[in-house]
Amino acid sequence: MKTPKIPTYGHHKPTGQARCYVNGKTVYLGPYGSDESRVKFGEIVAKIVSGQSVDPFVTKSPATSQAESSLTVNELVLAYMRHAEKHYVKNGQATSEIHCLKS
Repeated sequence: MKTPKIPTYGHHKPTGQARCYVNGKTVYLGPYGSDESRVKFGEIVAKIVSGQSVDPFVTKSPATSQAESSLTVNELVLAYMRHAEKHYVKNGQATSEIHCLKS
């Protein structure tokens, strides 16, 4: 049986974020040296050591996140169209961008 590779806690200097590599992908953990980043890193290492599959980009199960979501796609589109009608205005008239968005 192959021994799992344990990630190392690193510092991404340009952003000041703590990071580690999981399955060849960079995972940002929060501000470097913060308690939050150390806890996230510990959770990732604990999952790897215990043999659980690790997907650090999924924080909640789809059923849980869907039940907690209060914004529908229709509501999002409507909110964006209201924004666009105010934003895409030139000389007091709506620009052609509004037609493009509606189509």
